[in-house]
Amino acid sequence: MKIHREKLAWAAGFFEGEGCFHRNKGSSKNSSPDYGTLQIAQVNPEPLDKFRAVFPFLYPARPQGKNQIWALRSGKFEHVQAVVAALWPWLSTKRRQQAKLALTGVK
Repeated sequence: MKIHREKLAWAAGFFEGEGCFHRNKGSSKNSSPDYGTLQIAQVNPEPLDKFRAVFPFLYPARPQGKNQIWALRSGKFEHVQAVVAALWPWLSTKRRQQAKLALTGVK
């Protein structure tokens, strides 16, 4: 699948404003490991649809709260890695640090 640079640049700008990478702590009860996630949320679902057209593997979350906040998420390593790799050239230092932490657990 080939994605145009303009779409990736737009997606990176949108992610800069509305998205985040983070690392979730695994559960000590069942010894599940820490894992990286990404989320991008918005009150208006239209830009999320546009973002998902670039990254169709992200799954939508049901709208939450009184403002009906829509979101796309993934905690799958391969998904987070693919988004990071595709958006990397346009990401800020802060987002790059978040991405590194999400993928490796190292700041």
